[in-house]
Parts: sequence; C-alpha cells; structure tokens
Amino acid sequence: MLICDGHGRAHPRRFGLACHLGVELDLPTIGCGKTRLTGHYESPAAERGAFSSLTDEQTGEQLGVVLRTQTGINPVFVSTGHRVGLASAAQLVLDLSITARLPETTRQADAYARQALLAALAK
Repeated sequence: MLICDGHGRAHPRRFGLACHLGVELDLPTIGCGKTRLTGHYESPAAERGAFSSLTDEQTGEQLGVVLRTQTGINPVFVSTGHRVGLASAAQLVLDLSITARLPETTRQADAYARQALLAALAK
C-alpha cells in the first residue's frame, strides 16, 4: 500500500500521481493531497474524522473525500489511486494521521528526504 503526497482520481484529468504509481507498480495506492486541484466540496465539521464529498461540479461524480484528520486543522483531500476503495482509503489516512494533519508515513518520508537533501548539499 502506498499513500502518495498528491492526488489520485481527484485530479483534473482523473488520473493523478497515485493512479500512475498504482498502475505502474501494480500496488494499491491512495492519494492524500493538501490542496484541492478540482471539484467542489462543503467544509467538513471541525472535529477529527469529519468528512464531506469532493464532487465534480458538472457531473456530480464523487472524486474523493475532504477529511479532517485533526480537530480544528485544515482538512486533506483523499482519493483512490489503484485497487483500493474510497471508504478504506479515508479510514487508513485517518488511522495514520495520529498527531498531525498528514499521515505519519508521509511525515516520516518527508523528514528522511529533507535529511538526505541536507546531507547531499553539505558534501
């Protein structure tokens, strides 16, 4: 399972980074973006776990969910990538967002990448 710091079906072309990686690697993938690229939504309630649908404004198609992972913090935009359902994707993102807005896996990968970049620049 990969959780991408980007979008899956909630992309203007309905095939974002999470979709590409999932198909290419034949792995289940989820898109978890910090900003909306497309679609319309109502802001979810302020408490952790609240969500609303992210829908295509013209067709009404559900593209993903807008999920509040922490009380009083901006929500994230969760969408399917490949071989995973939307309800499972949203629940997994919520379960992995223990102390912060983003899933812990994304936070750790980002921290590791920053350390590697700093080490490479120091040489």
